[in-house]
Amino acid sequence: MSDLPKSINVMKVISYDVQQIVEDLMAHYDEEASAVDMKKIMEYVDSLVEEDFDTSKDYLIYQDENGNEINE
Repeated sequence: MSDLPKSINVMKVISYDVQQIVEDLMAHYDEEASAVDMKKIMEYVDSLVEEDFDTSKDYLIYQDENGNEINE
């Protein structure tokens, strides 16, 4: 039992491409690139996060307390 980890950390990581977000905002809201600021980008990301961070295991990362990945 000594070879078992002390804890298991589970994380879900999704990366969002900022350039794609800017292009999406420009297309959907008919804005110039210069009008797209960080506030608008974060509002858009927040809307994506609500959809993307469900209980799907596809993007989950299992690690022990030392950051070593645990494979099932």
